[in-house]
Amino acid sequence: MNNIKSIVINLTLCFGLFPLFSLAQSKPNVWIYTDMSDRNIKGQEKEGSANDPDDISAMAGYLLMANEFETKGIVVGSTHRKEHKTSPDQAAWANTFFGDAYRQDVVNLNKFIGGYPANITFLQSSIKESAERFETSKNYEDLSTYKSITDLIKIAKTEKDIINVLIWGSTTEPAILVKHCLTTGNQKVLKKLRFIAHWTSSYWHQGSMDKPENVANCREDAAACAYMKDMAKKGKIDYYECGAIGQHGIVSGSQKGEAYFNQFKTSAVGKIFAEGKFAHNSVDHSDAASYWALLGNWGVSLNDIKSNGINTPEIEKANEEKFTTWSHKIHNELLRRSKIAGYVTNPDGYTQKVGVIHHPDFLPNTITRLTDFGERAAFSPDGRKVAFMNKTFGDAYEIDLQTKQIKPLTQHFYHYGFQRVHYLSNGDYLLTGADFFEKDNPWKARKPENCQVWILKKDLKSPPTPLGITLKEGIAISRNSLKIAWVQDPNMYYAEVVYEDGKPKLANKRVLFSQKDLPEPVKDWKLEPQDFRPTLDNELIFNAHFESIIYEAEVMGFNFETGEIKSYSKRPDRYDEPETIFPDGKSILVESNRHRPKYKNYKSWNLIDLYRLLLDGSGKMERLTYFNDNENFKASNPVVSPDGKLLAFQYAQLDEITGIGHGILIMDLNK
Repeated sequence: MNNIKSIVINLTLCFGLFPLFSLAQSKPNVWIYTDMSDRNIKGQEKEGSANDPDDISAMAGYLLMANEFETKGIVVGSTHRKEHKTSPDQAAWANTFFGDAYRQDVVNLNKFIGGYPANITFLQSSIKESAERFETSKNYEDLSTYKSITDLIKIAKTEKDIINVLIWGSTTEPAILVKHCLTTGNQKVLKKLRFIAHWTSSYWHQGSMDKPENVANCREDAAACAYMKDMAKKGKIDYYECGAIGQHGIVSGSQKGEAYFNQFKTSAVGKIFAEGKFAHNSVDHSDAASYWALLGNWGVSLNDIKSNGINTPEIEKANEEKFTTWSHKIHNELLRRSKIAGYVTNPDGYTQKVGVIHHPDFLPNTITRLTDFGERAAFSPDGRKVAFMNKTFGDAYEIDLQTKQIKPLTQHFYHYGFQRVHYLSNGDYLLTGADFFEKDNPWKARKPENCQVWILKKDLKSPPTPLGITLKEGIAISRNSLKIAWVQDPNMYYAEVVYEDGKPKLANKRVLFSQKDLPEPVKDWKLEPQDFRPTLDNELIFNAHFESIIYEAEVMGFNFETGEIKSYSKRPDRYDEPETIFPDGKSILVESNRHRPKYKNYKSWNLIDLYRLLLDGSGKMERLTYFNDNENFKASNPVVSPDGKLLAFQYAQLDEITGIGHGILIMDLNK
C-alpha cells in the first residue's frame, strides 16, 4: 500500500502500554533451573506425567517475552523423579519442542517487535539421572560432574551485571552452587547472582502459618530449601521468595475459558503456552511470577519481595492481590505477542500491518482514552475540539483536546434527546433528533420519519433551529462549504444551508439519485450518505447496504459532475461501511468485517474494526484497529482530524446497537 502512510504501532522494545525496559537500560540477565520435562514421560503427576507440565506453559510465556531478557542458560530436568533415570536427553527434547517453535515464530517477533535472540538453547540438568538431593554435610568442592552448575559459575565470573537465577522447582542445584562457592571462598560469584524462587514457601497455599515451607517445591529437597533460606537470612545470598503469587495471582486472576486461550494457538509458541497445562478453565503457568516480578512493571516487582528469603503472610497476600489485578493485562500482552508471532498475510483483500490486540483496558501507546463516556465523535473545523454525544437520545458535549475541559452544548434548553452532533464549516453545530420521546418505545424517535435535522449556533445563546427535514441514520456534511446530503428511502437528497437574517434554512434542495440508479450488483440496495470528498467536494461517498441475513455494505461514490456511481470497496459480499475521508481525499476510514467475514451467526456490523480504504479504485484496505479480535468488542464511528494526524473513535460491546459507545479514544496516526 504505497499510497497509504504506514500506521506503525510502535514496533520497538517498548511496544504497548507498559514500557518494560528503556533503551538506555540493559536487559536483565536470566538463568533458569526448571524441573520441566517431556510431558509424554509417564509418571505420578495428576496429568499422568513425570513432572508437572505447568513449567511448559511458563517457558512458552518466557519465550514470548524473550526480547526483554538476556538469556544466559536454561536448565531442564532439574528433578528427583525416578522415571528420569533412563529417560531420554531432556535438553534434546527441549531444543526440539521449544526450539523449533521459537525459531518458527521469532521471524515475526523480530519483524514487528524486535530484540529477540535468533535462537534459545537448553541444557540438561546434571542431577536428572542421579535424582540426588542436597547433602548439608558435603562441601561440594568438586563440581566436575555438575556441568549445569559450573556453566553458570563460569558465566558469573565474566559477567559484569547481576544474573537472575529463576528457580522453578527444587532448589537442589542452586544449593550445591552456593555451598561450593562458600567452601571455595568464591563469594564474588555469589555477589553476581540473585535467586528468585517460585513457591518454596507459603503461609496461605499448601504451607501454613506454622509450616510455610510445607510446599511441593520445598518438600522436593527439604535440606536444599532450608539451606538456601538460611544462607539468605545470614546475608550470604540474595534470595527472593515469591510464594504462591503466580498460582493464586497471575493464574487465578486470568481470563477464563477455551475461547480466550484458543486465540494463542495461531502461533507455534502460543500453542505450547495454551496446551502446556490447561486446567480449571485457564492456563497454569504459575512459575512465570518469577520473570514478571523481575520485569517489575506488571503489578509486582522485586522491590515488593524481601531479598533475605523471608516471605511474610502480609507480603505474600499483598503481592497475590497485585498480580490478580494485573493478570488480565499480563495475559493480553502474551496474547498480543502470540498473535504477532503467528501473523500471516490475510487473504481477504486487506493489508494487516501488525497483529495486535486492542482492548479498552489495554491500549498501545498509539491510542489514548479521551473520555470515559460518549459516542459519535466529530472534530471541529480547526481540529482543536471534539464534539460527541453522551448517549443515544442524550446531550451533546464538546471537549478541548489541549485542556481536556468538557462543556455541554445542549443543556441550555429543553429537548427530547439528540442522536448525533456535527460541525458545519462555519463552526455552528448540526444535530439530529426527534421532537418527542417515548420511554416505552425509545427507538421510535430514531425512525426516518421522526428524526429531524437542527442547526445550533456556536454562541449557544438560543435553542437549535429545525431545518424542516427528516432523515434515515447519518448525514454527510462538507468540510469546505455548507453542503449536506441525507436519505429518505429510496432517495439521496442534497441541499445547502444558508442563513437569512441570521436564521438557518435549506436552499437548492434536490434528489441526487435513487436506489434504483445503483449499478449491479448493488442495485436497489439501501442508501446512507457519509462524506463529501475533499478537496473539491465533487463526489459524495455513500454506503449502499443490503439487509440480508448477515447484512452487507459497500463503499460507493457519486460524481456530481458526471452523475457516475461507482464502487470503491469492490466486495459486495462483505460489510464495508464508509465513514470519514482523509483531508487529501485519497483514502477513507471504513468499518469492516474483513477479518471475520460471515462469522458464526453474527450480524456483520457486530464484527467490525476500523480500516483505511484507498479511493483509487483498487479496493485496497489496511486494518487500523484490533478490538474485534477477542470477540468481545468492536471499534466504530471513526472520524479523522482536519490535518489527518488524529483519529477519534469509540468502542462498544459486540451485541450492542449500532452507534452506542463507551468513551472516545484517540489514535495518533503519526506513531
